[in-house]
Amino acid sequence: MSIADKILQNASNLIKMNTVQENKEIIMDALQYCIDFFKGKKVFHKIFKDDGIQPVAVISNINPNESLSFDILTCHHIDIVPCDAGQLNPKIQDGKFYGRGALDMKTWLCVSMNTLEYIIDNNIPVKFAILITTDEETTATGAEYITKNTDINAKLLLDPDVAGDINEVIHRCKSATFIKLIAEGVGAHGSLPWNGIDANEKIMQVISKIRQHFKYYSKDGEQPERNDGWVDTMHIGEISGGSAVNVISSYCYANLDFRLTENTPNEKLFKLLDELMIDGVRYEVINEGILVNIDENNIYMKTYLDIAEKIIGKRPNLASIGGATDARHFAKKMPLIMHSGSGDGEHGLAEYCLISSVEQLAQIQIEFIKKFAEL
Repeated sequence: MSIADKILQNASNLIKMNTVQENKEIIMDALQYCIDFFKGKKVFHKIFKDDGIQPVAVISNINPNESLSFDILTCHHIDIVPCDAGQLNPKIQDGKFYGRGALDMKTWLCVSMNTLEYIIDNNIPVKFAILITTDEETTATGAEYITKNTDINAKLLLDPDVAGDINEVIHRCKSATFIKLIAEGVGAHGSLPWNGIDANEKIMQVISKIRQHFKYYSKDGEQPERNDGWVDTMHIGEISGGSAVNVISSYCYANLDFRLTENTPNEKLFKLLDELMIDGVRYEVINEGILVNIDENNIYMKTYLDIAEKIIGKRPNLASIGGATDARHFAKKMPLIMHSGSGDGEHGLAEYCLISSVEQLAQIQIEFIKKFAEL
């Protein structure tokens, strides 16, 4: 059995488990499956289940109940977005592995499980841990809790949750900062607007002022000048106000999604918003994003790229993304390397990963671990 065959066998078993966040028992079964994979080997685990967070598991070749200090930490999530029942029946076709979680990201979790098994079987002197969250697709509170409430640390974090291309190593992720605008007015009959204060109108005025500082990009409109899309953006994710067509709205809210580069740190955004608010409108921070910007010249990144080049046949490109993974919570504590296998259809009806990239990523991880032990 090839490395890829073994990995896909485990990934298939996990994909059959419908691990949407609300299926708490199934999620625990999936975590237990990952733990039982190492049955009979010197592997330890700890599951964090404090109030207010979804379960987070740590599986390692050192005891996480005694120490959360590792050489290498890998970051994964086992939860998925909702899907059709057919996507829970994985299949292989034309060199592709299909199923919900094939790309995002159960296959890559199984790659790291394979790496930990290799470390144990070959007595490689590297303290290696697999961290598995269960709410990345929704609240993402698990990873944040672990970083803020435990002393977890590592010399390096490997993050394979950047689904898309084995030929790209991600070295920058935008800060994803979410803001809620709240407007309060005075209700009145729609025929007598001078008797009321329209909350909808107020929130539109503020959004218009914000838009002057963040360009509007769209598929049929303006495109970013930079090919990598490394620009500040804002979009209106949700907006709601009013109770009826003939009533002046007394309340309105809008949730805004800011994706920020180093040009706009959160402090700068908050100062701008303070200046742009008008009477009757305020804002709340839903999520304060974290910018990830990795030094491409650090020894771990250079070593990883050298190994990836030998296995893939060409040096991976350094790329930027606007999305966010659980790994962002660790960015202030440790350097990151963000690299996954190839695929497409994330969150879609035909989600898949390329089987060839599964083998390649597994080989890269193992060769990197062997080299890491010498650094």
